[in-house]
Amino acid sequence: MPSAQDIASKLAYITGQLTAGGTNAQMKAWYDEYKKLNVELKEAKAMQKKNPKDPNDLQDPKDLNDPKDPKAT
Repeated sequence: MPSAQDIASKLAYITGQLTAGGTNAQMKAWYDEYKKLNVELKEAKAMQKKNPKDPNDLQDPKDLNDPKDPKAT
């Protein structure tokens, strides 16, 4: 499952597309994707709250490897 950050990024892109406009078919496709991504983002945020120490969540700097640390390989 993509991270909440990845989903939010896609959602921002689709929101920009909807704001810019397009043909009726494009707008319908983008709006369908927008609705789907909103649901996915809510689910991802709920999972993140449920399991805040997810190893894929690198928001905590302690989770990142320090390149100067020889043990961090």
